[in-house]
Amino acid sequence: MTPDNLNDLKQIQKNYLRDRDPIKTSIHPWRKDWKYIVLHEYRVEKYVETIINSEKLELSVDDVLLTRSAAIVHDIGKHENKMNHAEKSAKIILTMFENGLCSYFTENQMKKLYEMISKHSNKEERDNSNICLNILKDADLLDEIGMMSIFMAGNWINKEDPFYFNEVQKRIEQYEIKFCEKGNDLLYTRSAKEILKEKKNFIEFVNHQLKNELMGISEL
Repeated sequence: MTPDNLNDLKQIQKNYLRDRDPIKTSIHPWRKDWKYIVLHEYRVEKYVETIINSEKLELSVDDVLLTRSAAIVHDIGKHENKMNHAEKSAKIILTMFENGLCSYFTENQMKKLYEMISKHSNKEERDNSNICLNILKDADLLDEIGMMSIFMAGNWINKEDPFYFNEVQKRIEQYEIKFCEKGNDLLYTRSAKEILKEKKNFIEFVNHQLKNELMGISEL
């Protein structure tokens, strides 16, 4: 395959997801549209690129393109099976391949792609022999942490609560910061850990600032 095939894969991805039924269980409204999955996958692909470039890994061109390909379609089955979307996504891509779509993949490449997609959700299980899968897992874990997670923290809180900002601050401190700490233990690559550290520092800064702005407020 070539870099041009990535654009073709993105078109296949969008054609498949377009106008799919929304996910009805998400508290975040923007997650209910099929475009959310597309945008998430694009961001994960960029994290994949960043990690590969930062790590200076001796990966073949095929491995780099395959890992980017996996990022582009790793959640394509999420609308159909949220609980086991990794396996569903892998089966969708395999079916497309068997039906003549994305024919630029060889059978061996499709086997590697299937493995990466089907196993990407289990961040705790790491295989030192599969660096591409580890990069995909790291990239996926990094998304929606930082400024985005602060917006999402606010979305979990009842917006009619007069102590809304206090509750947001508590969630940032008790959940978002701790999530970064837990996430660091799950990450495999040095560069992903550095990215997460920068994100955590930013979240801690926001938490400190918000705490300062709320000084003098006591519960009624």
